Amino acid sequence: MLSNPILDTKALFSYLFPEIDEIISTDFLLSFFSIDASDLKRHTALDDSFLIKRIFDELLKELEQRNIDDIIIDQPITIKRVKLPKLASP
Repeated sequence: MLSNPILDTKALFSYLFPEIDEIISTDFLLSFFSIDASDLKRHTALDDSFLIKRIFDELLKELEQRNIDDIIIDQPITIKRVKLPKLASP
């Protein structure tokens, strides 16, 4: 049984792949795991939940391949969420 009330796919990815310094977006995760999303319409609640499920399935496979049964995050995890363009000088 899961004891966490919330599981964040981006935090879990950052835990498993701390060496990756990219912005962890849904598009990045779809590309990283080679997940086909052509059958779903992006940015709708239902289809986005299906995308997150596919990403979560890949994360579970990675945990299984690494024989990780328990995750204890005892240090801060940095998750880059957005990349802002450089501001132009006035």
